[in-house]
Amino acid sequence: MPDLSKRKAAKIIGIGAGVFWVVLGLILSLLAGEKFGGVLGGMLIGIFILVSTLIAYRSELVGGMLLLLEGLISAGFILMSFFSGKALWWVALILFLILSLPPLISGYLFTQCWKEFKQQTDI
Repeated sequence: MPDLSKRKAAKIIGIGAGVFWVVLGLILSLLAGEKFGGVLGGMLIGIFILVSTLIAYRSELVGGMLLLLEGLISAGFILMSFFSGKALWWVALILFLILSLPPLISGYLFTQCWKEFKQQTDI
């Protein structure tokens, strides 16, 4: 049996990050006076993370890979903004810690749970 604490931590981190970004996007969009499309766009990051986490409930490998991909894409955008001079190093670091790191950790844990399950079923 795979380590249930890994699976539980992956779910908590994925859902927590998704809910955080949905709520943050909603609040910032409403404060900016956006209409429906703008509000939905503000919540898009969180929606992607939540959907990937829900996919990981059914297929840990697919959901984990999606979360890893989302974390890497957001890290790439953060690095591009840092190297182009649009973001200071400490802003890029904070963005990485709150935007990229949670999906990366959750995705890694989901893929490890899948790997452990696969190894146990192959025996």
